[in-house]
Amino acid sequence: MSDTTPSTTCVFPCGASVPPELATEGMCVLHFTLCVERSCAEMRRESASGRLTSARQAHITRGLGGYAATLASVGTGTQRLSDELKRRILSTFLTVMVMRESLYRSAESEVAKYSSTAHLSRTA
Repeated sequence: MSDTTPSTTCVFPCGASVPPELATEGMCVLHFTLCVERSCAEMRRESASGRLTSARQAHITRGLGGYAATLASVGTGTQRLSDELKRRILSTFLTVMVMRESLYRSAESEVAKYSSTAHLSRTA
């Protein structure tokens, strides 16, 4: 008789349990938050380069929304969390919020730069 239930331990070799809210990711809370933090750092570097297309920015924004929803779901989910994991979830959620705000500021500055350049070229 084969066991068809999905694995409930993290895909990383930590052996921690995976809450139902992270079953599709297959990660424990700690590793999920670490992956989100790493991803946000990469997106921040990409955004700072100034070569972010609007399509890529929209893709990143959707991804950040997904991270935020998952973090909220894990934080209010069925698995009992230690205070340390609660702090980590909140810290990661703040990282996601700051990254999203940074994207908005970047987009606004690009629009302002484009608007002022267009205005200058019309007056010249």
